[in-house]
Amino acid sequence: LMAAIEPHKLDPAAPRPSIETLLHAGLPHACVDHTHADAVLALVNTVNGAALAQEVFGDLAPLVPFQRSGFALAKTCQTVWQRRATPRTIGLILHQHGAVSVGGDSAQSRLHMLRLADLARRHLEAHRAWALPRATPAPRGPEGALALARLRGELSAAAGFPLLLAVDNSPEAMGFAHRPDVAHLSAGSATAQHAVFTKGRALCDGDVGAWSRAYRALLAAHTPSGWPAATLPDAAPRIVVDRRFGIAAASVDAAHAAMSARVFQHGFAIASRAAAHDRFLPMDPVEALLAE
Repeated sequence: LMAAIEPHKLDPAAPRPSIETLLHAGLPHACVDHTHADAVLALVNTVNGAALAQEVFGDLAPLVPFQRSGFALAKTCQTVWQRRATPRTIGLILHQHGAVSVGGDSAQSRLHMLRLADLARRHLEAHRAWALPRATPAPRGPEGALALARLRGELSAAAGFPLLLAVDNSPEAMGFAHRPDVAHLSAGSATAQHAVFTKGRALCDGDVGAWSRAYRALLAAHTPSGWPAATLPDAAPRIVVDRRFGIAAASVDAAHAAMSARVFQHGFAIASRAAAHDRFLPMDPVEALLAE
């Protein structure tokens, strides 16, 4: 798909177009906004998400069943629009992905996106599902510093190259780490775009080796025969949730580790809010793997 789109750039030196280019082009409006709004995902990434999407958005933004980004998603969005859009429709809700809004100009499209996110947030607030659990961070001290140093060593060994850590011990991160259902809420990504930074599933039990073995098995089961081993992702988790220090995000340098930590802040907020009004439904682990 991207190879087919690339030659049609007006400026050959411009950045590579988004894989969602066809999705945006297939909607009959001049401007399209596309986000992975936390409130929308916390509402619809649940067992009863389809019914909730209909209740909250109705024909303002019909729900599009999950499709992998690219031609399949673009075609499905166009089909849903043609079948379900009315004069009131201002966008689409993309299951386990996010939302798109449309408008005659960029200002109108942005206002429509804000309206969709606000509708989702109001529903969550009405069901007491917006505020996140909080816990007081414990003083780190020498023992905590040593635990993080050991963790960094184990993660680097699993990856095969050095990794740096960014630690989030905010009250919200500590509250998430102390949840009794933290393993379920960390078992899958809210959207494929998060999985690019988090590998889709966090490590919660401290066993880096077991996580890596499970990841390698999943990778082996879904890698085409003859695929060059050098191009495969490493088998180290990128997010570690621990009651002692909150959340640690690992990456190749400090900037990317901080980026992964910020992405997971959105991820655990979505999962927590989803669990507060229904049951969180993470995306399929194979889809998360393919998104990397």
